[in-house]
Amino acid sequence: MLLSTIFWFSITLNKTYSTSYMLYLRLPGQVYPVQVEVTGSGWALLHLSLRPPQDTLTFTVSAQEEVLPKNQLLPKIKQAFPGQVDINIISPDNIVLREASRIATKKITLIAPLAQIENLLCDSCYMATPPTIAPQQLIVEGESNRIKLLADTIVLPVYNRFIRDHFDITYRSEQLISQKGIKVKPATVRMHFRIGYFQENTLNIPVELKDFPEKGHWRVQPPYVKVRVRGKAETLSLLKSTPESIRAWVSFADASPSDSLQVQVGTSLKDIEIKKVSPSHVKLLHP
Repeated sequence: MLLSTIFWFSITLNKTYSTSYMLYLRLPGQVYPVQVEVTGSGWALLHLSLRPPQDTLTFTVSAQEEVLPKNQLLPKIKQAFPGQVDINIISPDNIVLREASRIATKKITLIAPLAQIENLLCDSCYMATPPTIAPQQLIVEGESNRIKLLADTIVLPVYNRFIRDHFDITYRSEQLISQKGIKVKPATVRMHFRIGYFQENTLNIPVELKDFPEKGHWRVQPPYVKVRVRGKAETLSLLKSTPESIRAWVSFADASPSDSLQVQVGTSLKDIEIKKVSPSHVKLLHP
């Protein structure tokens, strides 16, 4: 049994196998990952697993070199592995050290700082219109190695401590770009939006009876309640024109021995705040 196991193990290790390693090439100013495929007999790969190669290799290149091709990488990498295995670079094919200096252009999208604007609005203010940015993009031009460092988007800054009135600000485009030596078009950018103010209204709402028994003529006193609401001016106008969008009611399930029922108020419109219901309770009148 032992001899057969040794025989099988010997035959298995004499076969050819492949595996992959991740190496790191240390070049001036940066470390680049390189994946290599290692092919060899089972004996050679077993020996390699017991004594793995150094995973970081240092390269020296001239300042003028822009690309380190595979045919220059391979001899150096092979020195890190024993001669009984074959090495093939899987990726990358070439290491780009620096791009050749050339003129490039790029479009950068401008974004309104919505969260910052919301924080700066006064307590009684809201954005009546969404921020408008004109133009919505900057066109930048410069050396490619500078252009590639620029982000695809820029969030416009807001310097106000509080925003209480209509907002209109013009930015100099060159102030929005951090890189020097970059040409920017157009010269200025404008962002503006309109401020609205929350208002309050008081409405007389009839009190509806919910889930009451059908028999009998149930009533409540008073039959109307005053409801103070707060919201945007346009929403309050809609509330007045559609009285069915706000309701007040009492539920028979809430009836108490004192016959005092709490008034519930709800609205189908968004951004409406119920500030006060007066009276908050009404008296149930039995049939």
